[in-house]
Formats: sequence, structure tokens, C-alpha cells
Amino acid sequence: MKRFVSIYILSLFFSGITYGATQVPDICIVKKDSIHIDTLVFFVYPLEDYFDEVGSRDLAGFKSCESNSCLRGYQAVWLVENDSLFLYNIQGCNEYMSWCDESSIPNLKDIFGDDCKNDRVFARWTNGKYRAFDGDVIPCVKKQMFYTEKLIKVKDGEVRKIKRYVNVKPRRKAVPISVATPEMITLFLEEKINWKAMPKRGVDEWVGEIYFTVKKNGRASIKLKTNASDRTIYQTETELFRSLKEIRWYRYYQLGKKVELQFSVKAKFDMANQKVILIK
Repeated sequence: MKRFVSIYILSLFFSGITYGATQVPDICIVKKDSIHIDTLVFFVYPLEDYFDEVGSRDLAGFKSCESNSCLRGYQAVWLVENDSLFLYNIQGCNEYMSWCDESSIPNLKDIFGDDCKNDRVFARWTNGKYRAFDGDVIPCVKKQMFYTEKLIKVKDGEVRKIKRYVNVKPRRKAVPISVATPEMITLFLEEKINWKAMPKRGVDEWVGEIYFTVKKNGRASIKLKTNASDRTIYQTETELFRSLKEIRWYRYYQLGKKVELQFSVKAKFDMANQKVILIK
């Protein structure tokens, strides 16, 4: 495996993802054999445990990245091979990316001395269970989730177990979050709303934001945010929920346990023309 090719491919993989306030992840390569590898992302940072152990964050001339999305100043690349966890590389968060303006790839030998062998460092200081994420990000939801994840159990740098979890469970005639786009929701509302049951507001148009919660049982609840009176909100929520209750949702999990997901849709309700218009 050539270092430049691997890091270049991984950097391209992450260049299309916007994390906002979420920190840029570390990268973990799980090498199964000479051909098959998995590329995972870590939102835990094992190198920080090394810094705590040695009492220093000195990276031998490495120019750290100053970015709100990379407060630790670097992105570490890890390798799981032969049941061991290795530090494979340290790079700026902008290597072949655009998060920061400057960075440099350090020489691991300069930082770790004789602990660096064959261009990698055995991560003897790592202990615990590390969550690594795989596959696509589940879109639209308020919290960042991936379709699959793996739990990597490490003891003194030795990988004792890797367990894979599937976070999305299909249901018959159910709708996955990935296709529950705001466009689909507004079209569904427009078709299903009983406009005569909607409360009178004295205006032809009003704007509201609908907050969806997909519950652990696959059913949904909604909450409407608007500047209308409490009585009107309750009546409107009741009708909107009636319009949407036919939708069955997939069930969602994290580490094998059911979780709730949330997303929202903002729309203008045109009472006169019985239209629901998405606001992006």
C-alpha cells in the first residue's frame, strides 16, 4: 500500500463532506488482506491519549491547522493490520482539501524515534472501544449518523475485536429518511391535507416549520413552529399529523440500540390556492 496514493484517495473521499461545527474526523484503514481494505472515520482521537501520556503536543516541526472544524490542528490516519492498531500518518486537515491554508506532512521518525518502524507506529497507548463509521451519511437528520458503524475494541494497541453494526432497518412499505426529502414531504402534505379542517387565520398565506421525530417504533410525531396562537398551532398540528400518519418509517439504530431521528421542513402554506410551497 503506497502512502501517497492511500492518503490522496482518502482525502478526496472526505473533500465532499461538509461537517460544519463537527470536527474533521481521523481516518482508520482496516486492512483485511493485500487487496481488501475498509476505510472508516473516527470521531475519537487516539493521538490525544499519547499527548496526555508524554505530557507534550510537540510534533517536530509540524505546522498545525487553525480551523474551527479542526481544533486539534491535525488529522491522524490509523491502520489496523495483523490485529494491531498503528499510527500511519499525521497530516493537516487540508491535505488535498480546503479546510485550512497551510500544513505539512511530518516525519513520524522525527516524532516517535525508534518507536517508528516501517513508517508506522504501534499505538501501544490505545485502550478502549472506538466507534468507527462506514458507508454514507444519513441525510437530512439533525444529528450526524452513518448507515453502518464498527466498534473496535483495543487493548494496549492490540485489536481484540471488531464488530459491525447496521444502523438502518427497512420495514415493509416504509420510507427511509434518505428519500424523505423536504420536497417529498411538501408534496405529500399538499395532497393529503384536508384544507377545510385547517384553522382560519385571517390571512391567505402563512409560514411554518414542521419538526419531525421518527420514534424508535418507526412511527412519527410532529411539532409545528409558527407565530400563530397556541390554539391555532394545536389545531394545525392535528391536521398535519393526520395527513402524515400514513407514512411508515424505517427504524434506526446506533450500536444495536434503537434511536430516534429528527429532521425539519419549512414551508409556506397558501390557503387560498391550497398549496404547500417548500422554503429552502
